[in-house]
Amino acid sequence: MLVGTKRISKLEEKNIMRGNIIICGGPRCGTTSLFRYLGYHPQIIISNKKEMNYFMGGSYTKNQFKKNNATIADYCNLFKDYGPNKWSLEASPLYMHPSVMEIVAERISTVLPAAKLIFILRDPLKRLLSQYLSEKIKRSRVTKDSSFNSYVNSCLTYDDKIISDKSERARVILNFEGLDLGCYAITLTKYLEYFDPKQIFVGFSEDFFNDPKVTVQKICHFIGVDSTVYDFFQFTVENKQINPKNKLLYKLALNVNQFAEPVLNKFPRIKNQIREIHNQINSGSNNTIEMSIDVKTSEQLFEFFTPQNRLLITLLSNVWKIKIFPSWLEKSLTNN
Repeated sequence: MLVGTKRISKLEEKNIMRGNIIICGGPRCGTTSLFRYLGYHPQIIISNKKEMNYFMGGSYTKNQFKKNNATIADYCNLFKDYGPNKWSLEASPLYMHPSVMEIVAERISTVLPAAKLIFILRDPLKRLLSQYLSEKIKRSRVTKDSSFNSYVNSCLTYDDKIISDKSERARVILNFEGLDLGCYAITLTKYLEYFDPKQIFVGFSEDFFNDPKVTVQKICHFIGVDSTVYDFFQFTVENKQINPKNKLLYKLALNVNQFAEPVLNKFPRIKNQIREIHNQINSGSNNTIEMSIDVKTSEQLFEFFTPQNRLLITLLSNVWKIKIFPSWLEKSLTNN
């Protein structure tokens, strides 16, 4: 077999198939920081770009993944300096997107049957708020005048089936399935159809944000690599959400990062310095989006997420034997 220009043996191929880590989600849950932290480990090689979305086919409208021809060699070509004693790491949070999670789970299990999957879960309300703000500021998929309340209403009422144009349908799905992305029990149940629970790590953003070292070291144990690498590691926040003073400058910075990411990944300190300079120059006042949620919207979100959170507690307790939950899950048990 050829990996890039290098021919590998069947034994090496077997080792490669055992050495793949995928952060599957969720979006706005700290996956960028986790990706960078794990990429520091000498036994882990990160993908050329963080969000490859390889098993989605590259996009919603153009399927670049050829199921019958996809091989481990194709996948390994996406990594620099890949070796049989290394673990590959990609982070594609949209792998838990409701529209693609089933086909993605099947594809990963076909090409990388022994892969280790990581899911980081966040309070679905806070995750939705973060997504709304990100779309409004970063990608402009939410209009400037759209309030969070109207955005939630759009998420609750959209019907992509009435849209015939594929590209427009893809845009609508991407915009308004924010609520469904918080239905974590459904996502995990789907992946359990293709993977053993021992191949799946489930953590919480709240724990990760409060003490990233503990979460990262737990993941090291899950993978089977040395966790002492992080004993003196300096954890800095990646992909920090800001309210930019100048949106054009912000978008320019995003485009530069996207274009230069394969190069910048080799020089993380320089990348961090550039990011800090931009944030210092272009950060505006703190976002106060949480203050704009009206009573009706709060009730709608509570009604939507509470049953899903209860299902999640049952799943995590029964499958992964998790007994300690973050406050947003505990509240779903105490509220009727």
